[in-house]
Amino acid sequence: MSEKCNCYDDMMEKVRAKMHENGSVPDEAIDIDFRWKDRGFMLSGGDYSPVAPQVEFTFRLAKKGGGYRDNKTKKSISVYGDYCTFCGRKYKGSVAKDD
Repeated sequence: MSEKCNCYDDMMEKVRAKMHENGSVPDEAIDIDFRWKDRGFMLSGGDYSPVAPQVEFTFRLAKKGGGYRDNKTKKSISVYGDYCTFCGRKYKGSVAKDD
């Protein structure tokens, strides 16, 4: 197995081709841009997934006088995987810990 996979680039090409082929992107369209949503960039380098899906969570905080607040607090975190979603190869580098 190679040191680095190109699965995300390959999948983006397949999506781009399919969207043109099935008419989702009209032939006369210009300035077409495809990109991964929730993508990330690691300043430390290493081998990692370019996409960091987000998990959103909400909760209602307690009031000082008892009961709970009317409005919920909304937060989110990004999650990076240790393995490629498409080929299953384990990432090596500063993000994923090698066993």
